[in-house]
Amino acid sequence: MNVKKTLIVIFLAASLINVPSCKMFKNLIPRSFEIETTSELGPDTLERVDKLNDTLATGIEIGPETRVTIEELNRTIDEGLEFGFTDSTLQRVDILLSMIEEGVGIKAGLDAETNRTVNHLIDTLDDQPGQWENTMTEIITALEGSSSRVADQMADEVGELMVEARVNTQQLSASMGAEFRCNVDFMSARAGDTLDQFIGRSLVGRLTEIITGEEVEEEDEIPTPWVCQIIPDQIDLEEVDEELVSETEVVRVSGYNFVDENLPVTYIVDESGRPVESVELYTYVHTPYQVHLNIQDLDFSAVPTRSRVVFEWPMTGSSCALAMVLPSAEPTQTVEAVPELVVSADEVIIRKGPAETYLPIGNAVRGARYEVTGHNGDETWWQIDYLGDPGWVPDAKVTRNELPVGTASLIPFDPPEADFNYTMDPESGEAPLVVMAENQSQGNPTAWYWYLIEEDGIAIPIDGCTSDILCSVEIEEPGTYTLKLAVSNDLGRDEVEKEILVKEPSITFLPGFFEPIGPLLIDSPTPMPSYTSNSFLFENFVYISPKEYKDTMISALNYNCAIVSMAAIDGNIKCDNFGNIISAYLYPLDRFWHIYTNFRTNNNNEEWSVGLMCVEKEMSMLIEDIRITPLESSRTVSLASHDIPESYTCAISGFEVPYGSIANHAFGDMIKVFTERNEEGIWQVTADFLNDGDDEEWSVDVLCFYDDPDLILNYDDPETELPVLYPTANGFKTNVIASDYACGIVGMQARDGGIKCKKTGDILRAYTYWDGGWWHVFTDFRATGSTEKWDVDMLCVHRSIVEDFEAAMEMWRGRDWIKFER
Repeated sequence: MNVKKTLIVIFLAASLINVPSCKMFKNLIPRSFEIETTSELGPDTLERVDKLNDTLATGIEIGPETRVTIEELNRTIDEGLEFGFTDSTLQRVDILLSMIEEGVGIKAGLDAETNRTVNHLIDTLDDQPGQWENTMTEIITALEGSSSRVADQMADEVGELMVEARVNTQQLSASMGAEFRCNVDFMSARAGDTLDQFIGRSLVGRLTEIITGEEVEEEDEIPTPWVCQIIPDQIDLEEVDEELVSETEVVRVSGYNFVDENLPVTYIVDESGRPVESVELYTYVHTPYQVHLNIQDLDFSAVPTRSRVVFEWPMTGSSCALAMVLPSAEPTQTVEAVPELVVSADEVIIRKGPAETYLPIGNAVRGARYEVTGHNGDETWWQIDYLGDPGWVPDAKVTRNELPVGTASLIPFDPPEADFNYTMDPESGEAPLVVMAENQSQGNPTAWYWYLIEEDGIAIPIDGCTSDILCSVEIEEPGTYTLKLAVSNDLGRDEVEKEILVKEPSITFLPGFFEPIGPLLIDSPTPMPSYTSNSFLFENFVYISPKEYKDTMISALNYNCAIVSMAAIDGNIKCDNFGNIISAYLYPLDRFWHIYTNFRTNNNNEEWSVGLMCVEKEMSMLIEDIRITPLESSRTVSLASHDIPESYTCAISGFEVPYGSIANHAFGDMIKVFTERNEEGIWQVTADFLNDGDDEEWSVDVLCFYDDPDLILNYDDPETELPVLYPTANGFKTNVIASDYACGIVGMQARDGGIKCKKTGDILRAYTYWDGGWWHVFTDFRATGSTEKWDVDMLCVHRSIVEDFEAAMEMWRGRDWIKFER
């Protein structure tokens, strides 16, 4: 070992050995080397050591694995001092140095697992830029789950970059057109790119800068301009005071990669390709996505017939052109303006006819423009040309250009209007009673549905009543009933109800037997309900396909039922499209309860699991089809008109949102449907869904039943309500013992989330399950980032009044009824 080698090794050893804490790591390695060396620790290695020392001197946080590697490097150099720097020792120094460089480079301050995850996700974004939103969401999730202090700051910076990317996407879409014409007309033909791929590819370098803390050098080469469309595609010239001028003021070239350094040269050529120098043209870059050519007040009178305007990019050798159309000998007739309207509301439903009772055929958002083809007579509705067919919109939600238009020549017939009359046999209305109903509906209905609604609110289809003329039903027991007729055709739907009072049979006194002294007085106060061992029934059903009426085999004559647990799995949410959003309700068919479930998905292939709680009819009442329209009325509807006893508790039984459009990229309360008492003690129902215009329509069913405080635990009261729940792997453990109670969810609200569309996964899960002797609540919605918060109303019934105690325990045990892993 020569003198130079000895000096260097000793200098290194003095700096590297016995470091007591991570704060001294920035001083482990000398910042410079004043002695030239040709030793085995050559200049390249020493330069790397110097750069590493500069990095550590910034005080950057070092992960635990990097810390261990530095200590091992110390020991290796110690051994080199003591025994000599053999080839293997020097090779070991180089390997350890590489590991330290990697630890404080792109993965600085992160634990090893987060390092690998984030690095892999950046590579994924580079390979699949079109999936940038999902990939960046996963990067944020990985950083938020890291134990490192710097990870939270990185997560915030990535989140800000994600918001910026979304704004850029919207601006780019606006400048290129709502359908992004580049994607259809140009990119798919030449480059295969999409708007998301273009945005995603621009994020890779920015993400690398955030993670490494080092600026990524951008390429200096001038990008190749991509032209999608020239608007207009021809310049029409007209004669004004012996000059040829254009009606168009600006020609717009749309695309991207437009920079001032590659500003197009614009000139006119005749049909043989020779330049026409009499008119000088100038262009400028308006945005990176548009180039503008101002042709206002230019005189084109010296331009030959069949000339073209050429745009030529000098730095890349590409060009494009548009035609010039000169005036013909015959004067060009001015295009007549047509009656038009613009949608002035956030959203409007387009219907088949001029009334709310007509069926919808589509919807339009604010700013949509349509040609007006007529009105309904009093101008409260306007007929428009909707995709080649007539559609109708209300005057209150549009603005017209006031050009006159007459009454529409093809106003459709009125939608069906349900009506009937009936006779009773006997005419006195005493039980048993046969009711003969005659259909008198107007509007040419093509389908008829007859129902008998009993006092408890159960609507039972009347067997054999499919005729459009007569329907008969026999009523054996006295009471107040409702006969209902619903009719429909391809224009609309309507229904009507009429009350039927069935009296007690008259008492006939035999002559000479006895004479009544006076009216019979009955004075027996109604006792409070008393639950028996089979008053409640809990059952679960799995593998339910969407739009299927699943027969529960639970008697609709003996029980009122409610859905108290649900899970819709393996679905692909369909957003930005008008239709039925979600259905989860019970329907009495053939005297048994049937389950109907559906979510608005792209393939209608999600699978449902549903848990029911049923209560004997003597102890309960069912309120069906409570209509809630959040935008037009209120998200909360009072049940004051239903005379609910003070001792009753009300819970959500089922619900449907038949009209609405799920909002994409929105943030807020995703779904809420629950009951509660207001300050006056009146029960009320609240329902809403996160959609594009808050114009969805809800139909909610509510089950009310006697609330025995000794047998029922109600977790919708402020004193006993559950805390705010967050989506977790194992759910929330309650303090309810499973061997004592059976529990279900009777109201829910998922707050502060954003719905994740298009990607397949579990859509909605809100259920209770039994595990380790305790009841648990599991909630989750398919949201971006799983950051939503849940409010849940839980109701528990004592096992002593639940039918088939052992079967109920087994049915709700663990996760047996849920067919998937959480």
